[in-house]
Amino acid sequence: MRALLLGLSGLLVASSGLALADTKLQTKPTPGASETRYFTSIDGLMDGNADVILKETRQGKQVTAAILDVCYPADKTGDRKDRFVVNLAVSGQTLSGTSQSLIDKAPVTVRLTRKATGDSFEFRGQIGIGSNMTEVASTDNSDISEREFQDSQSTDDGITPQPKDFSEVSPESVGVRLKLDDLFAARAVAHELLAKLPREVFASDWTRSHANFFRAVEIEKRMMFLILGLIVLVAAINIISTLVMAVTDKQADIAILRTLGAAPRSILQIFMVQGMVMGVVGTAVGVVTGIITALNVDRIVKQIEELFAIKFLSKDVYLIPDLPSDLQANDVIWIAAVALALSFLATIYPSWRAGRVNPAEALRYE
Repeated sequence: MRALLLGLSGLLVASSGLALADTKLQTKPTPGASETRYFTSIDGLMDGNADVILKETRQGKQVTAAILDVCYPADKTGDRKDRFVVNLAVSGQTLSGTSQSLIDKAPVTVRLTRKATGDSFEFRGQIGIGSNMTEVASTDNSDISEREFQDSQSTDDGITPQPKDFSEVSPESVGVRLKLDDLFAARAVAHELLAKLPREVFASDWTRSHANFFRAVEIEKRMMFLILGLIVLVAAINIISTLVMAVTDKQADIAILRTLGAAPRSILQIFMVQGMVMGVVGTAVGVVTGIITALNVDRIVKQIEELFAIKFLSKDVYLIPDLPSDLQANDVIWIAAVALALSFLATIYPSWRAGRVNPAEALRYE
């Protein structure tokens, strides 16, 4: 029995070793493929008081692009910090580039030479900020993968609700998120910030982050308004046909009213009032029914699904399993106004035709 247990233990260890080796082989990048690597520190830079991120894009072992991001003390006697970001040109093992600091606008020049020493890297060169020149002589620097870099980023729970200055931050935490009381003011606030902040700072809002989705929703909303307008137009045509039939049917009555002294204007007003009553009653019933349906659409859909054993929004197909409804007062007012306007326009022609009825012609065969 002991021999059997030892044999099983050996198999488990061997299988674990094979699984680990297989995992390592799977995570190993393809030879010659583009890879992003990070250096999160360069020892000794600015007396060790600077936060540094060096991002390298490599094709195999050759560096094809590099970006240096440094946050450093701007004042040796205070806590104020400044920052610069440089896109470095790659020439063999030499990385060089120019830029300027974000706050003091001081000119920045970078010239570094990197040298691989086993599993680590050595950086030597100069970084100039304004009139100050810093010598770089850093050895034993290790790089990490992009996934390791993302995993190493920590979230600071001590967020200041109203920070006084955003300059005292490291390159890992230069993003600032604003929460507004009015979410629809996000675009205007973003444009206002872009006008006041330096060119190096980029401001974005939720409408830009999901621009395609909200543009599709906006187009769909316009199309729905157009469809509703066409439906109301069909109802207005029904009003026209109803009034025309009423005028044709009541020609004798109209002729009698005319002979009793009724003016054509009075006849026109009678039929316009009749058409507007039809339009107002229909609009009121439609608005009330639409509001009740919009406020209870989730319950209505659920009852229909249970009654007919169907699913309108399947989780396997759509991102949302429910049918949301947001009742907007402006939309209701616009739809009601358009319905009333079309109803009024629909009464003009039949009423005008009723006012032009010739009493003698209408009473000839009566």
